Amino acid sequence: MADTQEITLDRVVLENDESSFTVARFQTAAQLPVTIAGELVGVTDGLPLRLRGQWIEDKKLGKQFKVTSYQLRSPESSARERAP
Repeated sequence: MADTQEITLDRVVLENDESSFTVARFQTAAQLPVTIAGELVGVTDGLPLRLRGQWIEDKKLGKQFKVTSYQLRSPESSARERAP
């Protein structure tokens, strides 16, 4: 079942320029770190994204969000999320 996550990317951990496969991290509202993985072309630290995919349990790396598609979000919507 597909799930949607609206996030601001904290850190790109790994990028493969040939395949566009990327591993990155963000923190949930509860400050829990989450790993995402998938074909993410040109993403950078601090980028607001809307991710679509599913949660998986990787044998070596544990729980992560496997991205099947993504789109950029406007900086305004990101600012609204952080507002009290």
